[in-house]
Amino acid sequence: MEEVSKNLFMLTLPMPFRLMHVHVFILLTEEGVILFDAGLNTQENFHLLSQALNSLGKNIKDIREIFITHFHADHCGMAGLIKEIGGAKIAMSAAAEGLLGRRKNEIFYAQFRDFCYKCGLPQTTAESLLTMFVHFKEAPRPFEIDSYIEEKSYRRGNFLWEALFTPGHSPDHVSFYFPKEKLLIAGDHILPEITPNLSPDLLSPQYEPLKEFLTSLEKIQGYNIKKVLPAHGTPFLDLNRRVEELKNHHRLRTELIHKSLSGEKNVFQIACEIFGEDLTDFDYFLAIGETFAHLQYLVATGLIKENLREGRFCYEVLTQLV
Repeated sequence: MEEVSKNLFMLTLPMPFRLMHVHVFILLTEEGVILFDAGLNTQENFHLLSQALNSLGKNIKDIREIFITHFHADHCGMAGLIKEIGGAKIAMSAAAEGLLGRRKNEIFYAQFRDFCYKCGLPQTTAESLLTMFVHFKEAPRPFEIDSYIEEKSYRRGNFLWEALFTPGHSPDHVSFYFPKEKLLIAGDHILPEITPNLSPDLLSPQYEPLKEFLTSLEKIQGYNIKKVLPAHGTPFLDLNRRVEELKNHHRLRTELIHKSLSGEKNVFQIACEIFGEDLTDFDYFLAIGETFAHLQYLVATGLIKENLREGRFCYEVLTQLV
């Protein structure tokens, strides 16, 4: 555990898949402990969180509120358990409410299977992805949201922070800016070494993750941020440099996908060209979502056209890139 600012601590918790870890942030205030994100729901993580709190003279029951950046299992996993033990109040974006409701929603899982088919995935790959997807969605301890995070300032004791809506990686993503300390708890919005995965919201086809993500990057550039506290990787200082790197990455990725359309192709074919075919199920899951997000963006800008061929999304070039 590291004290990243006075009375604000970063605790690193393990995960059993590729990212290997996630950071949660413990804020000690006169009104009790505030937790930003809640880690993956495992016995080991609960023990590590309890141990960290004990080293600060606190325990799980001292947690008064949990502010969650977004509804992904590695960020909200233990929130329900912490709430059950000590009555902590859980705050999330209102956009997360619909995501919570899908945990046991058979219609949503049927739509996910349908999405895999429309993207052109082989059936065996699609079924493997569905199994993994269901596991991720059902991994967090069940909980209800106590309050919706608003885009405003929050004060607890001597601490003040602003909630910033930063959709892109997830429709409900929120970042937290501490103006006095010039810190940003960034969740998965901006990471130091990898690009946050962008995937569609299957029940909200109007949601465009890449467009939203680029807008959210522009948004945080308007704040005086000296240090970024990401959910994965090492905290870093040069926000503007990293934002420009991410913008450039997605510009190049969009160009690469556009150039790959020498003829009409489906999402799976394009993803295999861009990311390769020797992928784990988890990497296929990320690659399909990322590819589809860029295709959505290209369709919206009028550069390519989406067709439905025998029930599958297929894409062709309308306008050449200059």
